Amino acid sequence: MIFLDYSLDECMNGIKERVGKARTDIPWTEDELDPELVNQVENYANANRPVILSLFEKYPDVNRFVFKSRPEAAEWMSGLV
Repeated sequence: MIFLDYSLDECMNGIKERVGKARTDIPWTEDELDPELVNQVENYANANRPVILSLFEKYPDVNRFVFKSRPEAAEWMSGLV
């Protein structure tokens, strides 16, 4: 399991950086911040993160990799190639 446990700032910066840029994973270009997405990201730490952490406790034998930043994840992924 790979868990990208990024801070709110890290997530919001990523969202803001993608506004106005074409992406290969979606067939449109976001021209502005999506308020629904921003709301989900802002509420994630309180609404969803605890659920994931409780699953870690429930299934301690599952291999997991937890990354706190994009550079940390990128460094790990570069070792896979």
